Amino acid sequence: MSPAANQPESISKEKRLGKYAVLAGATLAFPLAAHADTIFYSGIQDITETSSLVSGDVSYPLELDGTSNSLFTFNASYTNADVTVTPGGTNGYVAAAGEPAPLVAGTPIDGSSTFQNSLGTLQSGYIFQKGPWPTDGSFAYLGVQFFVSGQPFYGWVYLSATAPAYEGGSVATFTIQDWAYNTVSGDAINAGQGQVPEPSSLALLALGALGLTALRARRARLS
Repeated sequence: MSPAANQPESISKEKRLGKYAVLAGATLAFPLAAHADTIFYSGIQDITETSSLVSGDVSYPLELDGTSNSLFTFNASYTNADVTVTPGGTNGYVAAAGEPAPLVAGTPIDGSSTFQNSLGTLQSGYIFQKGPWPTDGSFAYLGVQFFVSGQPFYGWVYLSATAPAYEGGSVATFTIQDWAYNTVSGDAINAGQGQVPEPSSLALLALGALGLTALRARRARLS
């Protein structure tokens, strides 16, 4: 078969490779945008606190920006069989139906969000787990707002919270994996923005880079 007869198939393959390359480029560009200079990201921390009959209630005072301005205290209670969050001062968390709202990645957190600044229950388990946070120990984003010199800043905390119940108490547990906030006062942040890509995402980026290399090599052979 002549080279001319192969040309439509070659063009079709090149178009497909080009499409994959464009998609890979968009995928590569998104993390760069998410890691813009205005976003502070904590890195993976994996802070875990667990209540028990021996340890009793345990808590962790999280300061997103390293000062008391951004304080949120998380508590795991054996006696109350729950995991709660208490904002410091006038700080608040994104709420739904009066309780902390477990957000999914990409949810905007800004001045239009509904914030609550009183104690909120992430999970409770006297008879069965009935809090808003996932009962299977999976993670969700807690949208937050804190104030510095009266100016609002928006961020997120990625955490799990469980309180499996049994007679006499609960081994309540929470794990704070990481957090981020926008360093520009009043500017929005999306849940998960600035977060390091998951391993699966890194694999996709590697495949995208291979696709770009293959496209360049193919074009060099055809030229």
